[in-house]
Amino acid sequence: MPDEKRSLENLVDPILALAAAGPDRPAIETEVETLSYAGLVDRMAAFAAGLAAAGLVPGDVVALAIREPAAMLVALSGAMLGGFAPIQLDPDSPAGEANRLFDLAQAGLLVGDWPGGDRARPATPFAQVLAAGAGAVAADMRQPGGERPAQINLSSGTTGLRKAVPIAHAQQLGRSRGVIGALGQGPGDRHLPLLQLHFAFGRQAAMRVLLSGGTVVALRLPTDIAGFVRLVERHAITHLEATPGHLRYLLDGIAPDGPLLLPGIRCLAVSTAMLRVGERKTVRRRLTPNLYITYGSNEMGVSACARPEDLDRALATIGRAMPGCEIAIFDETGLEVPAGAVGEIRVRTANAATRYLGDAAASDRSFREGWFRTGDAGRFDGDGLLFLTGRLDDRINFGGVKIYPVEIEDVLREHAGVADVAVVALPSVRSQQMPAAAIIGRGAVDVAALKDHCRARLGPRRSPQHIVLVEAFPLTGTGKVDGPALRQLLTERINGPGGA
Repeated sequence: MPDEKRSLENLVDPILALAAAGPDRPAIETEVETLSYAGLVDRMAAFAAGLAAAGLVPGDVVALAIREPAAMLVALSGAMLGGFAPIQLDPDSPAGEANRLFDLAQAGLLVGDWPGGDRARPATPFAQVLAAGAGAVAADMRQPGGERPAQINLSSGTTGLRKAVPIAHAQQLGRSRGVIGALGQGPGDRHLPLLQLHFAFGRQAAMRVLLSGGTVVALRLPTDIAGFVRLVERHAITHLEATPGHLRYLLDGIAPDGPLLLPGIRCLAVSTAMLRVGERKTVRRRLTPNLYITYGSNEMGVSACARPEDLDRALATIGRAMPGCEIAIFDETGLEVPAGAVGEIRVRTANAATRYLGDAAASDRSFREGWFRTGDAGRFDGDGLLFLTGRLDDRINFGGVKIYPVEIEDVLREHAGVADVAVVALPSVRSQQMPAAAIIGRGAVDVAALKDHCRARLGPRRSPQHIVLVEAFPLTGTGKVDGPALRQLLTERINGPGGA
Protein backbone atom coordinates (compact mmCIF):
# COMPACT_ATOMS: atom_id res chain seq x y z
CA MET A 1 0.00 0.00 0.00
CA PRO A 2 2.72 2.60 0.74
CA ASP A 3 4.18 2.13 -2.75
CA GLU A 4 0.71 2.37 -4.30
CA LYS A 5 0.01 5.56 -2.37
CA ARG A 6 3.35 7.04 -3.47
CA SER A 7 2.46 6.24 -7.08
CA LEU A 8 -0.79 8.23 -6.94
CA GLU A 9 -0.43 10.98 -4.32
CA ASN A 10 -0.51 14.55 -5.54
CA LEU A 11 1.85 16.99 -3.82
CA VAL A 12 -1.08 19.16 -2.71
CA ASP A 13 -3.18 16.29 -1.28
CA PRO A 14 -2.20 17.25 2.31
CA ILE A 15 -3.62 20.74 1.68
CA LEU A 16 -6.91 19.22 0.48
CA ALA A 17 -7.05 17.05 3.61
CA LEU A 18 -6.35 20.03 5.88
CA ALA A 19 -9.11 22.03 4.19
CA ALA A 20 -11.57 19.19 4.71
CA ALA A 21 -10.64 18.79 8.39
CA GLY A 22 -10.41 22.49 9.25
CA PRO A 23 -11.85 24.63 6.46
CA ASP A 24 -11.69 27.89 8.44
CA ARG A 25 -8.06 27.46 9.50
CA PRO A 26 -6.01 30.44 8.18
CA ALA A 27 -3.71 29.41 5.32
CA ILE A 28 -2.39 32.74 4.00
CA GLU A 29 -2.56 36.18 5.59
CA THR A 30 -1.80 39.35 3.62
CA GLU A 31 -2.30 43.08 4.17
CA VAL A 32 -5.72 42.86 2.50
CA GLU A 33 -7.19 39.46 3.41
CA THR A 34 -6.94 36.22 5.33
CA LEU A 35 -7.39 33.21 3.08
CA SER A 36 -8.65 30.08 4.83
CA TYR A 37 -7.63 26.58 3.79
CA ALA A 38 -11.06 26.13 2.21
CA GLY A 39 -10.64 29.41 0.35
CA LEU A 40 -7.16 28.42 -0.77
CA VAL A 41 -8.42 25.12 -2.18
CA ASP A 42 -11.24 26.91 -4.03
CA ARG A 43 -8.73 29.24 -5.69
CA MET A 44 -6.41 26.34 -6.48
CA ALA A 45 -9.27 24.61 -8.28
CA ALA A 46 -10.17 27.79 -10.16
CA PHE A 47 -6.58 28.30 -11.27
CA ALA A 48 -6.28 24.69 -12.45
CA ALA A 49 -9.53 25.02 -14.39
CA GLY A 50 -8.34 28.31 -15.85
CA LEU A 51 -5.18 26.66 -17.17
CA ALA A 52 -7.28 23.92 -18.75
CA ALA A 53 -9.52 26.57 -20.32
CA ALA A 54 -6.38 28.15 -21.81
CA GLY A 55 -5.67 24.90 -23.64
CA LEU A 56 -3.17 23.19 -21.34
CA VAL A 57 -3.51 19.48 -20.60
CA PRO A 58 -2.11 17.53 -17.62
CA GLY A 59 1.63 17.11 -18.00
CA ASP A 60 2.10 20.48 -19.72
CA VAL A 61 4.50 23.03 -18.25
CA VAL A 62 3.25 26.46 -17.19
CA ALA A 63 5.66 29.32 -16.49
CA LEU A 64 4.85 31.59 -13.54
CA ALA A 65 6.26 35.12 -13.17
CA ILE A 66 4.12 36.46 -10.32
CA ARG A 67 5.39 38.92 -7.72
CA GLU A 68 2.62 38.80 -5.12
CA PRO A 69 3.31 35.90 -2.70
CA ALA A 70 -0.30 34.83 -2.08
CA ALA A 71 -1.04 34.74 -5.81
CA MET A 72 2.16 32.79 -6.44
CA LEU A 73 1.22 30.16 -3.84
CA VAL A 74 -2.28 29.81 -5.32
CA ALA A 75 -0.84 29.49 -8.84
CA LEU A 76 1.85 27.01 -7.81
CA SER A 77 -0.45 24.72 -5.83
CA GLY A 78 -3.32 25.10 -8.30
CA ALA A 79 -1.13 24.13 -11.24
CA MET A 80 0.06 21.00 -9.43
CA LEU A 81 -3.51 20.13 -8.40
CA GLY A 82 -4.48 20.04 -12.08
CA GLY A 83 -1.47 17.95 -13.12
CA PHE A 84 0.45 20.83 -14.70
CA ALA A 85 4.16 21.33 -13.97
CA PRO A 86 5.00 24.93 -12.98
CA ILE A 87 8.37 26.57 -13.55
CA GLN A 88 8.94 29.84 -11.68
CA LEU A 89 10.66 32.68 -13.51
CA ASP A 90 12.19 35.70 -11.82
CA PRO A 91 10.06 38.71 -12.83
CA ASP A 92 13.22 40.86 -12.67
CA SER A 93 15.44 38.60 -14.79
CA PRO A 94 16.55 39.70 -18.28
CA ALA A 95 14.10 38.84 -21.03
CA GLY A 96 16.69 36.70 -22.81
CA GLU A 97 17.22 34.46 -19.79
CA ALA A 98 13.47 34.11 -19.25
CA ASN A 99 12.99 33.17 -22.90
CA ARG A 100 15.78 30.57 -22.65
CA LEU A 101 14.20 28.91 -19.62
CA PHE A 102 10.69 29.08 -21.11
CA ASP A 103 11.91 27.30 -24.25
CA LEU A 104 14.07 24.84 -22.29
CA ALA A 105 11.07 23.73 -20.23
CA GLN A 106 8.83 23.70 -23.34
CA ALA A 107 6.27 25.73 -21.42
CA GLY A 108 2.88 26.19 -23.01
CA LEU A 109 1.85 29.41 -21.25
CA LEU A 110 3.23 32.18 -19.07
CA VAL A 111 1.07 33.53 -16.25
CA GLY A 112 2.06 36.94 -14.92
CA ASP A 113 4.32 39.46 -16.65
CA TRP A 114 7.16 38.65 -19.00
CA PRO A 115 10.47 39.36 -17.25
CA GLY A 116 12.37 42.28 -18.69
CA GLY A 117 9.18 43.75 -20.15
CA ASP A 118 9.38 41.41 -23.15
CA ARG A 119 6.18 41.81 -25.17
CA ALA A 120 7.22 39.51 -28.01
CA ARG A 121 5.36 36.62 -26.37
CA PRO A 122 1.84 36.67 -24.98
CA ALA A 123 1.39 36.52 -21.20
CA THR A 124 -1.83 35.91 -19.30
CA PRO A 125 -2.56 37.82 -16.07
CA PHE A 126 -3.06 35.70 -12.96
CA ALA A 127 -6.50 37.22 -12.30
CA GLN A 128 -7.64 36.30 -15.81
CA VAL A 129 -6.71 32.63 -15.35
CA LEU A 130 -8.43 32.58 -11.95
CA ALA A 131 -11.61 34.14 -13.34
CA ALA A 132 -11.73 31.69 -16.25
CA GLY A 133 -11.92 28.76 -13.83
CA ALA A 134 -14.27 30.29 -11.24
CA GLY A 135 -16.58 27.76 -9.61
CA ALA A 136 -14.41 24.71 -10.30
CA VAL A 137 -14.31 21.98 -7.65
CA ALA A 138 -10.96 20.65 -6.41
CA ALA A 139 -12.08 17.01 -6.49
CA ASP A 140 -12.93 17.37 -10.18
CA MET A 141 -9.64 19.09 -11.05
CA ARG A 142 -7.27 16.85 -9.06
CA GLN A 143 -4.91 14.71 -11.12
CA PRO A 144 -2.78 11.80 -9.84
CA GLY A 145 0.75 12.69 -8.81
CA GLY A 146 3.28 10.02 -7.93
CA GLU A 147 6.15 9.90 -10.40
CA ARG A 148 4.53 12.46 -12.71
CA PRO A 149 6.27 15.86 -12.88
CA ALA A 150 5.16 18.22 -10.10
CA GLN A 151 7.38 21.22 -10.86
CA ILE A 152 10.60 22.35 -12.47
CA ASN A 153 13.07 23.94 -10.08
CA LEU A 154 15.93 26.18 -11.15
CA SER A 155 19.46 26.12 -9.80
CA SER A 156 20.84 29.35 -8.32
CA GLY A 157 23.13 30.05 -11.28
CA THR A 158 26.14 30.88 -9.10
CA THR A 159 28.30 28.42 -11.07
CA GLY A 160 26.98 29.30 -14.54
CA LEU A 161 23.67 29.34 -16.38
CA ARG A 162 20.69 28.30 -14.28
CA LYS A 163 19.80 24.65 -14.81
CA ALA A 164 16.25 23.29 -14.90
CA VAL A 165 15.59 20.35 -12.56
CA PRO A 166 12.32 18.39 -12.99
CA ILE A 167 10.89 17.04 -9.70
CA ALA A 168 8.10 14.46 -9.38
CA HIS A 169 5.21 14.66 -6.90
CA ALA A 170 6.51 11.68 -4.90
CA GLN A 171 10.01 13.15 -4.70
CA GLN A 172 8.88 16.58 -3.51
CA LEU A 173 6.42 15.10 -1.01
CA GLY A 174 9.14 12.88 0.42
CA ARG A 175 11.49 15.85 0.72
CA SER A 176 8.86 18.08 2.30
CA ARG A 177 7.78 15.52 4.88
CA GLY A 178 11.39 14.91 5.88
CA VAL A 179 12.05 18.61 6.51
CA ILE A 180 8.71 19.10 8.27
CA GLY A 181 9.72 16.33 10.66
CA ALA A 182 13.25 17.65 11.16
CA LEU A 183 12.08 21.21 11.89
CA GLY A 184 9.08 20.08 13.94
CA GLN A 185 6.62 22.02 11.78
CA GLY A 186 2.89 21.82 12.45
CA PRO A 187 -0.48 23.61 12.51
CA GLY A 188 0.60 26.16 15.12
CA ASP A 189 3.38 27.62 12.99
CA ARG A 190 3.15 31.11 11.52
CA HIS A 191 5.73 31.64 8.79
CA LEU A 192 6.97 34.99 7.47
CA PRO A 193 8.58 34.62 4.00
CA LEU A 194 11.87 36.51 3.78
CA LEU A 195 12.77 35.55 0.21
CA GLN A 196 10.78 36.08 -2.98
CA LEU A 197 8.93 32.93 -3.96
CA HIS A 198 10.41 32.56 -7.43
CA PHE A 199 13.50 31.33 -5.55
CA ALA A 200 13.15 27.63 -4.75
CA PHE A 201 14.36 28.11 -1.17
CA GLY A 202 11.65 30.64 -0.35
CA ARG A 203 8.96 28.81 -2.29
CA GLN A 204 9.57 25.39 -0.74
CA ALA A 205 9.66 26.91 2.76
CA ALA A 206 6.22 28.47 2.25
CA MET A 207 4.79 25.30 0.69
CA ARG A 208 5.98 23.18 3.63
CA VAL A 209 4.08 25.47 5.99
CA LEU A 210 0.88 24.89 4.01
CA LEU A 211 1.50 21.14 3.77
CA SER A 212 1.85 20.97 7.57
CA GLY A 213 -1.21 23.07 8.40
CA GLY A 214 0.51 26.32 9.36
CA THR A 215 -0.10 29.87 8.19
CA VAL A 216 1.96 31.84 5.67
CA VAL A 217 1.99 35.50 6.75
CA ALA A 218 2.87 37.23 3.47
CA LEU A 219 3.49 40.84 4.47
CA ARG A 220 5.70 43.62 3.17
CA LEU A 221 8.98 43.53 5.10
CA PRO A 222 10.24 46.67 6.89
CA THR A 223 13.64 48.00 5.89
CA ASP A 224 14.77 48.70 9.47
CA ILE A 225 15.68 46.19 12.17
CA ALA A 226 13.34 47.60 14.82
CA GLY A 227 10.43 47.47 12.38
CA PHE A 228 11.21 43.85 11.52
CA VAL A 229 11.25 42.84 15.20
CA ARG A 230 7.91 44.62 15.78
CA LEU A 231 6.38 42.87 12.75
CA VAL A 232 7.46 39.46 14.03
CA GLU A 233 6.02 40.20 17.48
CA ARG A 234 2.77 41.79 16.27
CA HIS A 235 1.91 38.87 13.98
CA ALA A 236 3.09 36.15 16.39
CA ILE A 237 5.56 34.72 13.88
CA THR A 238 7.03 31.39 15.03
CA HIS A 239 8.88 30.18 11.94
CA LEU A 240 11.50 31.86 9.73
CA GLU A 241 13.70 30.46 6.97
CA ALA A 242 16.57 32.73 6.04
CA THR A 243 19.73 32.98 4.00
CA PRO A 244 22.98 34.01 5.69
CA GLY A 245 22.54 37.37 3.95
CA HIS A 246 19.29 37.99 5.82
CA LEU A 247 20.91 37.21 9.15
CA ARG A 248 23.97 39.32 8.45
CA TYR A 249 21.68 42.26 7.77
CA LEU A 250 20.00 41.73 11.14
CA LEU A 251 23.24 41.15 13.01
CA ASP A 252 24.92 44.23 11.55
CA GLY A 253 22.17 46.40 13.00
CA ILE A 254 22.20 45.18 16.61
CA ALA A 255 24.57 45.32 19.55
CA PRO A 256 26.55 42.12 20.22
CA ASP A 257 25.08 41.79 23.72
CA GLY A 258 21.58 42.19 25.07
CA PRO A 259 18.28 40.31 25.39
CA LEU A 260 16.87 38.00 22.73
CA LEU A 261 15.20 40.01 19.97
CA LEU A 262 13.09 37.14 18.58
CA PRO A 263 12.07 35.10 21.64
CA GLY A 264 8.86 33.86 19.99
CA ILE A 265 10.66 32.16 17.11
CA ARG A 266 10.41 28.40 17.57
CA CYS A 267 12.47 27.62 14.47
CA LEU A 268 14.93 29.77 12.53
CA ALA A 269 16.24 27.64 9.65
CA VAL A 270 19.18 28.86 7.60
CA SER A 271 20.28 27.46 4.27
CA THR A 272 21.69 28.21 0.78
CA ALA A 273 25.24 29.08 1.95
CA MET A 274 27.56 28.70 4.91
CA LEU A 275 26.70 30.61 8.08
CA ARG A 276 29.96 31.17 9.93
CA VAL A 277 30.64 29.95 13.44
CA GLY A 278 30.85 33.44 14.94
CA GLU A 279 27.58 34.38 13.27
CA ARG A 280 25.92 31.23 14.59
CA LYS A 281 26.97 32.17 18.12
CA THR A 282 25.54 35.67 17.76
CA VAL A 283 22.28 34.42 16.23
CA ARG A 284 21.73 32.04 19.14
CA ARG A 285 22.67 34.69 21.70
CA ARG A 286 20.79 37.69 20.27
CA LEU A 287 17.98 36.39 18.01
CA THR A 288 16.89 32.91 19.09
CA PRO A 289 18.57 29.76 20.44
CA ASN A 290 16.32 27.73 18.12
CA LEU A 291 18.68 27.81 15.13
CA TYR A 292 18.57 25.02 12.54
CA ILE A 293 21.09 24.67 9.70
CA THR A 294 19.88 22.89 6.57
CA TYR A 295 22.09 21.65 3.75
CA GLY A 296 20.76 20.64 0.37
CA SER A 297 20.17 21.46 -3.27
CA ASN A 298 17.42 21.65 -5.85
CA GLU A 299 18.59 18.29 -7.15
CA MET A 300 18.40 16.46 -3.81
CA GLY A 301 16.28 18.59 -1.50
CA VAL A 302 17.48 19.01 2.10
CA SER A 303 20.06 16.27 2.64
CA ALA A 304 21.31 17.14 6.14
CA CYS A 305 20.04 19.16 9.07
CA ALA A 306 21.76 20.46 12.20
CA ARG A 307 19.29 20.81 15.06
CA PRO A 308 20.00 22.95 18.13
CA GLU A 309 21.30 19.92 20.03
CA ASP A 310 23.76 19.20 17.18
CA LEU A 311 24.99 22.79 17.30
CA ASP A 312 25.46 22.44 21.07
CA ARG A 313 27.95 19.66 20.31
CA ALA A 314 29.70 21.19 17.29
CA LEU A 315 28.72 24.71 16.28
CA ALA A 316 30.35 24.45 12.83
CA THR A 317 28.42 21.36 11.71
CA ILE A 318 25.77 21.24 8.99
CA GLY A 319 24.20 18.30 10.76
CA ARG A 320 23.32 14.69 10.14
CA ALA A 321 21.91 13.00 7.07
CA MET A 322 18.14 13.30 6.76
CA PRO A 323 16.06 10.11 7.09
CA GLY A 324 16.11 8.34 3.73
CA CYS A 325 19.31 10.15 2.65
CA GLU A 326 22.70 8.51 2.38
CA ILE A 327 25.71 10.85 2.41
CA ALA A 328 29.29 9.78 1.77
CA ILE A 329 32.63 11.51 1.16
CA PHE A 330 34.70 10.51 -1.88
CA ASP A 331 38.24 11.36 -2.95
CA GLU A 332 39.35 12.45 -6.43
CA THR A 333 39.73 8.82 -7.57
CA GLY A 334 36.14 7.97 -6.67
CA LEU A 335 36.92 6.03 -3.48
CA GLU A 336 34.97 6.61 -0.28
CA VAL A 337 37.12 8.11 2.47
CA PRO A 338 36.91 7.57 6.26
CA ALA A 339 35.70 10.03 8.89
CA GLY A 340 37.97 13.04 9.22
CA ALA A 341 39.15 13.05 5.59
CA VAL A 342 38.01 15.87 3.28
CA GLY A 343 36.51 15.00 -0.09
CA GLU A 344 33.47 15.53 -2.28
CA ILE A 345 30.07 15.23 -0.62
CA ARG A 346 27.79 12.86 -2.53
CA VAL A 347 24.13 12.16 -1.75
CA ARG A 348 21.85 9.24 -2.57
CA THR A 349 18.09 9.25 -1.90
CA ALA A 350 14.83 8.03 -3.40
CA ASN A 351 13.70 11.67 -3.49
CA ALA A 352 16.46 12.76 -5.85
CA ALA A 353 16.10 14.30 -9.26
CA THR A 354 17.75 12.26 -11.99
CA ARG A 355 18.64 14.81 -14.68
CA TYR A 356 18.78 18.37 -15.90
CA LEU A 357 16.48 19.39 -18.72
CA GLY A 358 18.29 19.78 -22.02
CA ASP A 359 21.79 19.23 -20.60
CA ALA A 360 22.88 15.62 -20.98
CA ALA A 361 26.55 16.43 -20.32
CA ALA A 362 25.82 18.15 -16.99
CA SER A 363 23.42 15.34 -16.07
CA ASP A 364 26.12 12.75 -16.72
CA ARG A 365 28.64 14.66 -14.61
CA SER A 366 26.32 15.16 -11.64
CA PHE A 367 24.13 12.03 -11.52
CA ARG A 368 26.23 8.86 -11.45
CA GLU A 369 25.50 5.35 -10.20
CA GLY A 370 22.64 6.59 -8.05
CA TRP A 371 24.75 9.32 -6.41
CA PHE A 372 24.42 13.05 -6.88
CA ARG A 373 27.83 14.71 -6.98
CA THR A 374 27.26 17.96 -5.11
CA GLY A 375 30.57 19.62 -5.99
CA ASP A 376 30.90 20.53 -2.30
CA ALA A 377 33.89 19.56 -0.17
CA GLY A 378 33.31 18.30 3.34
CA ARG A 379 34.07 15.73 6.00
CA PHE A 380 32.40 13.66 8.71
CA ASP A 381 33.52 13.56 12.31
CA GLY A 382 33.56 10.36 14.35
CA ASP A 383 29.97 10.90 15.53
CA GLY A 384 28.44 11.22 12.07
CA LEU A 385 28.19 15.01 12.00
CA LEU A 386 28.87 16.57 8.60
CA PHE A 387 31.07 19.64 8.09
CA LEU A 388 31.19 21.76 4.93
CA THR A 389 34.60 22.97 3.75
CA GLY A 390 33.61 24.80 0.56
CA ARG A 391 33.04 24.27 -3.13
CA LEU A 392 35.46 22.01 -4.97
CA ASP A 393 35.40 24.51 -7.83
CA ASP A 394 36.42 27.24 -5.38
CA ARG A 395 39.55 25.42 -4.25
CA ILE A 396 42.58 27.51 -5.15
CA ASN A 397 45.68 25.88 -6.63
CA PHE A 398 48.40 28.33 -5.60
CA GLY A 399 51.52 26.90 -7.20
CA GLY A 400 50.61 23.37 -6.11
CA VAL A 401 49.31 24.36 -2.66
CA LYS A 402 45.56 23.59 -2.45
CA ILE A 403 43.61 26.14 -0.39
CA TYR A 404 39.90 26.46 0.31
CA PRO A 405 38.71 30.09 0.57
CA VAL A 406 37.08 29.38 3.94
CA GLU A 407 40.51 28.70 5.47
CA ILE A 408 41.63 32.25 4.71
CA GLU A 409 38.23 33.78 5.47
CA ASP A 410 38.12 32.28 8.96
CA VAL A 411 41.56 33.69 9.79
CA LEU A 412 40.74 37.17 8.47
CA ARG A 413 37.49 37.27 10.46
CA GLU A 414 39.49 36.89 13.64
CA HIS A 415 40.95 40.37 13.05
CA ALA A 416 39.13 43.24 14.74
CA GLY A 417 39.33 45.36 11.58
CA VAL A 418 37.32 42.91 9.46
CA ALA A 419 33.52 43.05 9.38
CA ASP A 420 33.20 40.56 6.51
CA VAL A 421 35.42 38.88 3.93
CA ALA A 422 35.16 36.86 0.73
CA VAL A 423 38.11 35.08 -0.88
CA VAL A 424 38.29 34.03 -4.54
CA ALA A 425 40.91 32.72 -6.94
CA LEU A 426 42.43 35.06 -9.50
CA PRO A 427 44.57 33.92 -12.45
CA SER A 428 48.33 33.99 -11.97
CA VAL A 429 51.03 33.59 -14.63
CA ARG A 430 53.53 32.16 -12.15
CA SER A 431 51.30 30.12 -9.86
CA GLN A 432 48.27 29.18 -12.01
CA GLN A 433 45.97 30.75 -9.42
CA MET A 434 46.36 33.03 -6.43
CA PRO A 435 44.06 33.81 -3.50
CA ALA A 436 42.68 37.34 -3.24
CA ALA A 437 40.50 38.70 -0.44
CA ALA A 438 37.77 41.34 -0.56
CA ILE A 439 37.35 42.95 2.86
CA ILE A 440 34.51 44.98 4.31
CA GLY A 441 36.32 46.89 7.03
CA ARG A 442 35.33 47.86 10.53
CA GLY A 443 36.72 51.32 11.27
CA ALA A 444 40.17 52.24 9.98
CA VAL A 445 41.75 49.21 8.32
CA ASP A 446 45.49 48.62 7.89
CA VAL A 447 45.81 46.27 4.90
CA ALA A 448 49.48 45.61 5.64
CA ALA A 449 48.54 44.50 9.17
CA LEU A 450 45.92 42.14 7.72
CA LYS A 451 48.52 40.57 5.45
CA ASP A 452 50.89 40.13 8.40
CA HIS A 453 48.06 38.55 10.41
CA CYS A 454 47.42 36.00 7.65
CA ARG A 455 51.10 35.16 7.19
CA ALA A 456 51.50 34.61 10.92
CA ARG A 457 48.53 32.23 11.03
CA LEU A 458 48.71 30.54 7.62
CA GLY A 459 52.24 31.03 6.32
CA PRO A 460 53.13 32.85 3.09
CA ARG A 461 52.00 30.05 0.74
CA ARG A 462 48.45 29.93 2.10
CA SER A 463 47.88 33.67 2.58
CA PRO A 464 46.04 36.06 0.23
CA GLN A 465 48.32 37.72 -2.28
CA HIS A 466 46.00 40.72 -2.53
CA ILE A 467 43.62 42.26 0.01
CA VAL A 468 41.16 44.82 -1.33
CA LEU A 469 38.81 46.98 0.74
CA VAL A 470 35.25 47.13 -0.65
CA GLU A 471 32.03 48.70 0.60
CA ALA A 472 29.90 45.66 -0.26
CA PHE A 473 30.10 42.32 -2.05
CA PRO A 474 28.17 41.67 -5.27
CA LEU A 475 25.43 39.20 -4.35
CA THR A 476 23.06 36.86 -6.13
CA GLY A 477 19.32 37.04 -5.50
CA THR A 478 19.60 34.43 -2.73
CA GLY A 479 22.24 36.41 -0.85
CA LYS A 480 25.28 34.39 -1.94
CA VAL A 481 28.46 36.17 -2.97
CA ASP A 482 28.49 36.41 -6.77
CA GLY A 483 31.89 34.84 -7.46
CA PRO A 484 32.36 35.91 -11.10
CA ALA A 485 31.31 39.49 -10.33
CA LEU A 486 33.62 39.63 -7.31
CA ARG A 487 36.56 38.33 -9.36
CA GLN A 488 35.94 41.02 -11.95
CA LEU A 489 35.72 43.71 -9.25
CA LEU A 490 38.96 42.59 -7.61
CA THR A 491 40.78 42.36 -10.94
CA GLU A 492 39.75 45.91 -11.82
CA ARG A 493 40.78 47.24 -8.41
CA ILE A 494 44.11 45.40 -8.36
CA ASN A 495 45.06 46.39 -11.90
CA GLY A 496 43.78 49.95 -11.56
CA PRO A 497 45.63 52.99 -10.21
CA GLY A 498 47.08 52.26 -6.77
CA GLY A 499 46.09 48.59 -6.96
CA ALA A 500 46.33 46.48 -3.82
